[in-house]
Amino acid sequence: MERWLARYIPNPEWRLIVVIAAIFSLLRVVTSLTMYWEHALLAKELDFWPFVHGRVVAWFVAMVFVVVIVKTTNRFLIERLSWSRIIGIHLGIAVIMSLLWYTTYIAVMYLFCQIGECKMDQEDSNFLAWYLQNFNALFILYLLTASLTYTYYYIRRDHHHRMRQSKMEQQLLTTRLMALKSQLHPHFLFNTLNSIAALVEIDADRAKNMIADLSGLLRRVLEYRDDHLIRLHEELDLLQKYLDIEKVRFSEHLEIDLEVESGLDDLLVPALLLQPLVENSIQHGFSAKHPQLRIQLRIFRQADRLFFVLTDDGKGLLEEDPVALREKGVGLRNTFERLSSLYEDDFRFEVKNQEQGVVNFLDIPAQTVPALV
Repeated sequence: MERWLARYIPNPEWRLIVVIAAIFSLLRVVTSLTMYWEHALLAKELDFWPFVHGRVVAWFVAMVFVVVIVKTTNRFLIERLSWSRIIGIHLGIAVIMSLLWYTTYIAVMYLFCQIGECKMDQEDSNFLAWYLQNFNALFILYLLTASLTYTYYYIRRDHHHRMRQSKMEQQLLTTRLMALKSQLHPHFLFNTLNSIAALVEIDADRAKNMIADLSGLLRRVLEYRDDHLIRLHEELDLLQKYLDIEKVRFSEHLEIDLEVESGLDDLLVPALLLQPLVENSIQHGFSAKHPQLRIQLRIFRQADRLFFVLTDDGKGLLEEDPVALREKGVGLRNTFERLSSLYEDDFRFEVKNQEQGVVNFLDIPAQTVPALV
């Protein structure tokens, strides 16, 4: 409703005044109709037009005081007074305001009746008696208006605080993810350059091919440097370029099997998610007793979850504790922290030894690219 009102009334204070005026108008109509039908049912005499005049004048006077009360209450909020002072001030103002309210009503009715042909009720002309009888109603109307004002502004402040907090958290998340990615890229580049340096003295032509593959990979990585999530087929393309580099280095000693369920190409995954996991398998899979390494990657979907299962038949890990495993390697640690930043607790990432080699298990939400409307 506030969004609709904001289109026509930009000032939030006046939007509140309009809402309170609408509430009081509804109450005035209901009470007036109730009184009218009560007189009709009991066959009491009711002078209709003076009755209407009195209610209309009372409504206009009430609207003037609503504006004063809202602006006064808002002033207290701006000055950030203590609650004890606010309550004391409001109680005092409520007594004074109710007196001014009725005084203004009597004065306006008197002038109105002098100009027109209406006659003031006997109860209206007896100022003190009417004021004492209706003090509780005027007092409650004042407190109701002040309470509505406080409620409106506190809800508004809470909404703005939540929006600001959400924006700050999003900015913090973006900064953290960019820092993690900037740490991961040099780590990957350092390892790859070491591989090229080792290959230069053995086979210069293969080293040149490896440099060309690295150039293509880095170009693609730079394309996604500002994207935290990319499509799965883009991530697999990045992985394939990395594997082309590793196959040049290890030749027939490295075998890679990719098994990807069809229909998953457009699902969103963290950029550069798979390369650190495969790199970790290669780094820890080879040994003197394991000169051959076979790596298998399976990607499949079940309901609204996307699963990655990466296995190798290498030497296995010396460290069994999952937390210690994540802390020892830059790639695994950054992968876990990026997943935690993106999905909070809505993911599962495990790295552990199996009967032969290591298994990496990853479960994340199956997110799709939002459709353009």
